[in-house]
Amino acid sequence: MLTTNELFLLALLAKNSSLDRRQWAAILLLLSQNHLQSECSSSSSLSHQSMEQRPYFGQRDGHIRDALLEKELEWLAKEDRGKRLRVDRQTFHKLLAKLHPYMAKVKNGLKVSAARRLTATLRFLGTSSTLQEIKVDTHISPQMLAKIIVETCDCIIEALKDYIKCPQTEEEWMRVSTTFERTTRFPSCLGAACARHIELRKASKADSDYLNERRRPSVLLTAVVDSNYEFLLVDTCPSGHLSEDNPPNTILERKLRMTKLPCQLNSNQLPYVFVADESYKLQENFMVPYRAVNDKGGEANKLFNRQLVRANQRAAKTLAIMAWRFGVLQTPVNLEAKKVQTIVKACCYLHNFFKRESAYYIDSNMEAVIKADMAPIVWGPNTTVIPHINNCDSDPQYVRDSFSKYLYTLSKHQTRVCK
Repeated sequence: MLTTNELFLLALLAKNSSLDRRQWAAILLLLSQNHLQSECSSSSSLSHQSMEQRPYFGQRDGHIRDALLEKELEWLAKEDRGKRLRVDRQTFHKLLAKLHPYMAKVKNGLKVSAARRLTATLRFLGTSSTLQEIKVDTHISPQMLAKIIVETCDCIIEALKDYIKCPQTEEEWMRVSTTFERTTRFPSCLGAACARHIELRKASKADSDYLNERRRPSVLLTAVVDSNYEFLLVDTCPSGHLSEDNPPNTILERKLRMTKLPCQLNSNQLPYVFVADESYKLQENFMVPYRAVNDKGGEANKLFNRQLVRANQRAAKTLAIMAWRFGVLQTPVNLEAKKVQTIVKACCYLHNFFKRESAYYIDSNMEAVIKADMAPIVWGPNTTVIPHINNCDSDPQYVRDSFSKYLYTLSKHQTRVCK
């Protein structure tokens, strides 16, 4: 609408001038255009001033949402113990304190606070929720969530690097072997090796290396576990690298080159080995079960298989605990293959961290699984590794027979003592 001054000017012109219709229309058009320009400039200046004058502008993510997050964590600690984050409040803050220096270096790290980043990441890892479901709670777009989760997993690997530490000296390996023999009754064992596939939702043409023997995209996790259900060594690689000529043994051997394994003192002593399942190839330092039990050493071979499976269940139960607590591993992951490698490795580091720092990481249900003879492997689809057909050599076969004879003789001696 026109102002009063403009209306008064029009009244004077109408009384004292003789203008035609075209001239009057031009005058009214100019007045209306000037009026619209003045309104737009005033509204933009007011909006600009209001944005600058707001005391909370630019600080909403840092204060309001963190306060809401703090209330949510208090509720989780009291009511649910973290069914959504799968972690209690005290352990969450302890982990956040370790990650904060590394998250501060992340690009665009100030736009989303470290607490919200860790909350979104733990929600994604702990449950099988999609990015669209996490968006409702965190108010972050799915595209930004995918970047935040991978960046936070990189920070987790950097901050918790001391929680997965492979022994470097013979004395450290000897302590691992002593504890393993005391708990599993398998002599000269340095750890239990395992290999599992983590399936991907889809893979691009550039990710052809991630197709396994069943032509499905997956990431291969290879690890060594101690007697305390913790990882000693972890590696992730494309599952397409696994073959008859390149078994999981070679993947772990590349990692073990930097360490010094203990050697047997004399020829009568059993060598130090890792126990594994049939997905591994029989080698001098990797013991796998007998495929066929012959009549000649039937009882001894059966006893060896039983003791080796019992020792290797440390790895199976560790994977069961991790899959139970990190639901992202139970379903095909809908992210790029390289990002999934980072996520799986971060889950392994978080497993060791929660195992040591959190009293609620292993609940009563998982304690029953640990105490049971066989652990159910709660894992995603397509997780089996096809066993190797020709997994026996001459010298490793002699080492395995030596273990079989030793365990059989030891069991006979213990039977006589009991009688």
